[in-house]
Amino acid sequence: MNRLIFLIICFVFSGSALAAGAGQATSLGQAANNVNDLLMSLSGIIEAVFYVAGAVVICSAGMKYRIHRQTPQQVPISTVFTELILGIILLCVPTVTKMTNEHLFTEGDPVQSQGAGSRALNQGATSSSGNTVAPARQTPRR
Repeated sequence: MNRLIFLIICFVFSGSALAAGAGQATSLGQAANNVNDLLMSLSGIIEAVFYVAGAVVICSAGMKYRIHRQTPQQVPISTVFTELILGIILLCVPTVTKMTNEHLFTEGDPVQSQGAGSRALNQGATSSSGNTVAPARQTPRR
């Protein structure tokens, strides 16, 4: 079983390496883009594995519940609930990571995206080009 997984991983990486090598990266930026594309495809594969594993674990919980109903001493109900919760968690992991990535790595005005609490921190700050950033307007509290 371990050899099969190892061969699948080698096949995926070799296919991606050949696809990346077909373009012959002429700069460091293109090479970084090729590596980024490889990691994005690997991310999609891992996401699919989470979905399949979650579905399998939930199906396994259903089968163990059926066995528990026939003979309660053979499979405890805690095993069924544990597998059901684990399956739900496995199904939710890709969605949570997508939402987290979208929230953390969005582009835009940092003052607007971070909220009012960070406005005080951004006053008088300098940007990467060396220009001073104007402080945000503050409305008086009533």
